[in-house]
Amino acid sequence: MKLTYPQMPDNMRKNYARGALKGIIFDGGEYEAQISYSAQFSDDKKQVFVELLDH
Repeated sequence: MKLTYPQMPDNMRKNYARGALKGIIFDGGEYEAQISYSAQFSDDKKQVFVELLDH
């Protein structure tokens, strides 16, 4: 799974602890992690159910 965050605009950033908070959610960037999941069709085959495992 890979998430890409845009940089938070300055006017929004001022609302968060006067810039004391750091990280990709505020500064923009990418976060990547390995995940485990299972997937299966519903009985009518119209939907797919996905379950995240160990999270």
